[in-house]
Amino acid sequence: MDPLQHRAQRSIHAVEELVLDNHPDVSAQFFKPLQTLRGAAIGNASIFTVARREIATKAESRRLIAENETLSTRLKGTVDLLVSRSRNEINNAGIDARRVQSLGREVLLSVAGLSLASSFLIVWLYVGRNIVARLTRLSQNYCLSRGRRITGERPGHGGARKPAHHEALRSHRR
Repeated sequence: MDPLQHRAQRSIHAVEELVLDNHPDVSAQFFKPLQTLRGAAIGNASIFTVARREIATKAESRRLIAENETLSTRLKGTVDLLVSRSRNEINNAGIDARRVQSLGREVLLSVAGLSLASSFLIVWLYVGRNIVARLTRLSQNYCLSRGRRITGERPGHGGARKPAHHEALRSHRR
């Protein structure tokens, strides 16, 4: 690019010298087009400056695209790793939740079974013994009253029989 710019500058200088060497009226006619040509070939707005900026911009674009590709690849890898770890943690949490539910179910069933067993035990020990004792006394009193009847021990009008039944019922109520 620089050799072309130097050649263009030399050519413009050569043309300017040719124009200046001519008659001033002729030189004046070429002055404005020559100035436009000079601006296009030399200076900040020249075609060479614009081409350099374009080349630099393209190079910067390529560099940024390459950096973007690198960052994109790294980001994709990081996101894939994050997703993978998250899925593993979710799966592990699900497994742990099922274990806790199973353990909770087993504990609840155990507590319910123990509660039921203790209820039966309380009923058997406190209420059951009392009922069994009452039924045993009732049975014995009844058998005693029946036993008198079977053996023929019957005084008078059955007066002795009523107190035996009353005694059996009284012992049952206690």
